[in-house]
Amino acid sequence: MKMENKLIEIKKYIYRSAVGFENKIKYGKNGPEFGELIYINPQEHDTYLSFKHRSFSGRILEGDWDLQAQQGIEKNIIYQACIEHWEYDVPWEETGIYDFMINKIEKFGGFVDGCGNLKDVIIRYEKLDNLFQVIKSSRTFKTQKELNPKSFNENGGLLFHIGRDGKPIFGGGGMHRFSMAKILKLRNIPAQIGVIHPDAIEVWKKHKGLGI
Repeated sequence: MKMENKLIEIKKYIYRSAVGFENKIKYGKNGPEFGELIYINPQEHDTYLSFKHRSFSGRILEGDWDLQAQQGIEKNIIYQACIEHWEYDVPWEETGIYDFMINKIEKFGGFVDGCGNLKDVIIRYEKLDNLFQVIKSSRTFKTQKELNPKSFNENGGLLFHIGRDGKPIFGGGGMHRFSMAKILKLRNIPAQIGVIHPDAIEVWKKHKGLGI
């Protein structure tokens, strides 16, 4: 089983490396890498489009997908629960998030965000509370590399796609952390690149700079 897992990790590494290699051949210096690190001002971005898994990170995607992005992240149930809890001290169990998670677990018949039952859900949200206090104190987010030197670039960070206008669109990955950044009014956080519209290939790298 260990050998099987090792082979899976090797395949993942090869695929992720190939994304950047192929993009560099096709787009030159503007070709993105898988999981490439960018920086986002969370106070300026509310557009939300939950599509394309992290495995699509760094891919150039044609079409009108970016036009489907909508203002209104505040309508997301996870975001709503985070606001109620961290801004207004409403207990997690009263925000409806426990019921939401249990329904998802039952619907998919397995683990959701590492949770398989109510006990797991409670423990997960206790850990999120701890993380919130750490970030509140430090006023900063660590990159995935800082958290784990073995991570592939910023893979696992907040997921942001880049639309045709060059503006970031929150892709849903890291909703709790994005909510924390919003609530704490942070203005510069690391994020993982999602998919990029080809019209933005010349400008997307502006988001790699701190303070953009």
